[in-house]
Amino acid sequence: MAMTAASAIALAEIIHFLADDPGRFREVYGGAVQVAHPEQWLLASDASIDPISTRLEFWGDKYGGSESGFLHGSVSMSASRLLSKSLPPNTRMTGMLQSFRGGQGADESEKTQARRELASLPDNSFSTAIIELADPLDERELSRIFADSVDTRTDTSFLFLSGLQEGMRKPIFWRPCAIYRSAECEQKSSFELYRRWVSRLTWLDSSGLTQLDLDINRLRDAALEGRAYGLLTNGYPKPRLLEMLKIPAVRTIRIVETRAIG
Repeated sequence: MAMTAASAIALAEIIHFLADDPGRFREVYGGAVQVAHPEQWLLASDASIDPISTRLEFWGDKYGGSESGFLHGSVSMSASRLLSKSLPPNTRMTGMLQSFRGGQGADESEKTQARRELASLPDNSFSTAIIELADPLDERELSRIFADSVDTRTDTSFLFLSGLQEGMRKPIFWRPCAIYRSAECEQKSSFELYRRWVSRLTWLDSSGLTQLDLDINRLRDAALEGRAYGLLTNGYPKPRLLEMLKIPAVRTIRIVETRAIG
């Protein structure tokens, strides 16, 4: 019995060191935390590994909170595949994500409501907004329709790569510069980097991803589909948002937070 227990411990440690290489751990779980938390702009640190666990810290800022503040959190994976986490709090955006309707078709009543909300904003305001698309768009269509607003090769490209499906609390979100260096983010598209990230996921990650409310099969499905269901924009002025609302591909625009300048 003692040999069996010792063998199990040894096997767990081998899996730990193979699966939780620091570079891979940063990529997989730094990305996963950002995917699971669109409400925050996050940046992952380098990961550290020891015989007991692998640990990753992250920093960032939140959208739609009651007050602004610098965030700090962490995730760590034990040799027995248990994930410990200190994650960002929910914000006003969380409720909006839980009622996300991107990809569910056009709705003129939603546009009318959004038009009223945008019209009521101060003229000198800049907003963080969720843009729901009427129908999913691939990268070529997205770049063509939003040529003056969206560049998928910069750290201003924040995409929702799924709609809400049964059992999901939030759509799948993607911001590649949370884990990939700026040079890569400027040379490769968000869609390409998302497919790269998903290719790093293995069955050993399934449990950890589940503990972050992510499903590995749905993440893979989004990579295969390769379409955007919505956008998260930060710091857009009122006139630009009103122009974007006129685009037929836009289902609606929902304001997360607004700041007046001057």
